Amino acid sequence: DSEAWMNLFISTEAENAGAPSWEHFNYVVNRCAPQNGRAVLERSKGGWSWEKAAEVDYQLSGNLLLVKIPLKTLGFEAGKPFTLRFKWSDHAVMTGDIMDFYLYGSTAPVGRFSYRFETKGL
Repeated sequence: DSEAWMNLFISTEAENAGAPSWEHFNYVVNRCAPQNGRAVLERSKGGWSWEKAAEVDYQLSGNLLLVKIPLKTLGFEAGKPFTLRFKWSDHAVMTGDIMDFYLYGSTAPVGRFSYRFETKGL
């Protein structure tokens, strides 16, 4: 495994206004190789500089990957509304240049786009 293997980028900036980010992503999962069923969730210190925020559960089964990240780890309260954006990147050359998403590996969604997930709470 390498830092280019199946990274999950997460943006929580609407809820954490002013929080450090890399290209608007506050967190990344899997930049460090997972071990013993645990993946590393890192938080941006600003730009392409990361620090470990937590270890999270993950499972890999064939071509399916499941990552379990507690809401509180991302700064959300259980039962409260929240919105986040996320992007998958597989085998991109991760140099801190957002253009790597266009040039190397695979991303979902393509390029600089990201998925948006919103909940109204419970």
